[in-house]
Amino acid sequence: CSQKNIGIKDYPAKTVKRAITGNGNASKPQVQRVVNKLLNLKDAQRPVDVTDALGLCLTHLYHTEKVTEALKR
Repeated sequence: CSQKNIGIKDYPAKTVKRAITGNGNASKPQVQRVVNKLLNLKDAQRPVDVTDALGLCLTHLYHTEKVTEALKR
């Protein structure tokens, strides 16, 4: 990533859980249900890693939009 000048973001699990569900202590099944609902996905059984990755993406989008909006003010 450093060769291509691509930044890396790191979000603690509680930050992801809070961004997705509103509760930093949410369980993985709770996060999975909300991710499925937000992305309009069927409740298919998929590996937890998939939900984790989608949750991280949504968290990053949320934080990026929040920062972008703050900079516009």
